[in-house]
Amino acid sequence: MILCGILLLVTLGEKGCRCYTKDFHGSVEAFNVNAVDTTGAGDSFIGGFLSQIVDDQSVLEEEERLRIVLRFSNACEALCFLKDN
Repeated sequence: MILCGILLLVTLGEKGCRCYTKDFHGSVEAFNVNAVDTTGAGDSFIGGFLSQIVDDQSVLEEEERLRIVLRFSNACEALCFLKDN
C-alpha cells in the first residue's frame, strides 16, 4: 500500500508536531525536556511513528488513535534529546 496523500506531518521540535489528513488536522504537544543534543531527533520521531503504523495503517484514518501514535513519536524524539549524540 502506498500512503502518499493520506497524511502530512510537520515536526516542530519543542512545539511538538502537526498532522493533516483529508478529514482532520491538529497538533500534539512535545514533551518538556532539557535538550542536550538534537542530532537524530527527527529520525527518532519518524522511526517511532513508522514502528506504530507498519502493521496497521488504519490508524491514519482515526484521529484519536493517530494522536496516540504521534504522542509516542514525540516521546521517541524527546528521548533522543537527552544525551549527546
